[in-house]
Amino acid sequence: MFKAAERHNYARFTRYVDTDDVALSSMEAIFERSTRDMSKRFKRGSQADQRFLEIYLTQNKPILQADIKAALKHQVEIDVFYTDYAPKNLWQALRVIEINQTGHTATCAMVPSGKKTDSLPLNLRLRQVGLHWQIFEIQLQSDDDEAKAAEKKNL
Repeated sequence: MFKAAERHNYARFTRYVDTDDVALSSMEAIFERSTRDMSKRFKRGSQADQRFLEIYLTQNKPILQADIKAALKHQVEIDVFYTDYAPKNLWQALRVIEINQTGHTATCAMVPSGKKTDSLPLNLRLRQVGLHWQIFEIQLQSDDDEAKAAEKKNL
């Protein structure tokens, strides 16, 4: 994946990253978090304002998803996607803390390597495509997600 980005080879990059699904899951995560944050802000405010924002986000979801995909393609094909962050070895930069495989799909939780141990994990969802694995969703946990997980553990 990193070699394809370094060589600005978008076709090869998409062999390892399903940009359509990554853009969709990113947009859904943005939408979900925006809606959750909005509901916190509008508890005391106008329900009409909250509804307007929900409609706006829903109508613009396809446009924002396309923008995410176009930005990713631009980064790989033209910009310095790889050279901005170029670890000698990805597995030295990130530490895998958990892998769960079910059939032809897997989830891989990773945190940055190093002394800081309280980092929230980066979760990659992968599917097996022929002889290789392809990322189809990237999930960044938030502090709220971590708090909910801790609450479930305590119940």
